[in-house]
Amino acid sequence: MKRLLLILMVLSFLPGCRKDGPVSVQDFTYSDCVKGASEIMDLSLLTLKNEGGALRVSRSYAWLNCSFQDRGLVCSVSVKGSDIYYRVDYEKEGAEVKCVCLVNSMESLVEGLQPGKTYSFHYYCLQNYVPFSFTFRDGLVLVTDVSTLVPGE
Repeated sequence: MKRLLLILMVLSFLPGCRKDGPVSVQDFTYSDCVKGASEIMDLSLLTLKNEGGALRVSRSYAWLNCSFQDRGLVCSVSVKGSDIYYRVDYEKEGAEVKCVCLVNSMESLVEGLQPGKTYSFHYYCLQNYVPFSFTFRDGLVLVTDVSTLVPGE
């Protein structure tokens, strides 16, 4: 019994493996449709930024089906190993409508990532996009043209 107690005491002083905390998405916001937007606006940017130890995910100028105004949007995130699965989808079931509109911005804050770790970012915003890699570090600002992430036909 004394031997077991001694082993447990020694093990408690040894540095253990760092267990990652849970990853979560906070403060998801999005703007409403821009009235009178020209369809010429086709540059949509996805920005990843280290903001105080959390990952700010921002999407600007996204053309979405107008049904999101009634159905709402929700954001979720999960991490499996070094893969981040970031998903924006409709909050409620419903039909698509024959209308698209420009959403100026969508953004959220992802908490719980490991500094210095390289991740593969799997982005879904009502459709799948091609994943890309980044290293989560201080000073990270990565801006990507979303059209470069559209999967090939």
